[in-house]
Amino acid sequence: LDGKFVGRQPREAIRLLNASWDLDAGIRLAKLLPDYDGVQIDNPDRLVERLSDGAEAGEPGAALALARLQLSDDQRFKNEDAARAMLKPLADAGDRDALWLYASTQYANLDSTSYRPSRREDGLSDDQLKALIDDGEARKERQAYLLQAKLLRKGVVYPQDDQKATAMLINAANLGSVEAMVLL
Repeated sequence: LDGKFVGRQPREAIRLLNASWDLDAGIRLAKLLPDYDGVQIDNPDRLVERLSDGAEAGEPGAALALARLQLSDDQRFKNEDAARAMLKPLADAGDRDALWLYASTQYANLDSTSYRPSRREDGLSDDQLKALIDDGEARKERQAYLLQAKLLRKGVVYPQDDQKATAMLINAANLGSVEAMVLL
């Protein structure tokens, strides 16, 4: 993965990480899979089981890795409701990454070009989302700019404003958000 001995080979790393029963390998694998769409792994259910067991045992990173995987577009793992249930206690305990993931799922279909986003009944209110975004922007967190851009593009929580959304995407991209770079 780091390209220190042989060139960077993420697909080979995925294959090797998948062969291991080690939880840390599973966490690394779960972080890679959403970025490499279409890469096949043997027994995806085994990965979910390994991460679920790690999350239940309180292993750091297992629940967040599984939630990210469940929020990805990969249909083998997609399960937004389970991811949100897993993210809520992490967010409540102060995990900022979990909080941003949880907040970004407050509206279903936010990333869709075909469907109007619909607000989930549970979770954060629109005022809480605005306060979180304001706090995140004050801390220069790329997730704050990215989430605000998505909300501005769709006209939910904030009035629809493509120009301001683009400015927010630029801010997020400048802070290293690959997703913002792709959206731009």
